[in-house]
Amino acid sequence: MASLDLPSWPVTEAYGVPLLACEGIAAVVALGTDFLVVRVDSLPPEVDTKDPAPEWSFVHEGWHVISPWQSRLPGADAERAVKGLVSAALTHAARLAQA
Repeated sequence: MASLDLPSWPVTEAYGVPLLACEGIAAVVALGTDFLVVRVDSLPPEVDTKDPAPEWSFVHEGWHVISPWQSRLPGADAERAVKGLVSAALTHAARLAQA
């Protein structure tokens, strides 16, 4: 997640898992190097998604498992798509914090 270059959003952790949060509300969770779990209402259709593993019980409504590599998109487009989703997830977490 550090490679996303989001200087105003430091990577933190919970239970040893890296995450990005806003006002104490988790927005993005990294599960290894192959999975990002983002908290957004919906995903753009071009984004590669993954099925959550059964042990990821927190992945339910509002959370989506995506590939950080986005192999269906060219390099620069893939990076923009992931950064856009991370930004949307942080904005969503900020709204949840204010609710």
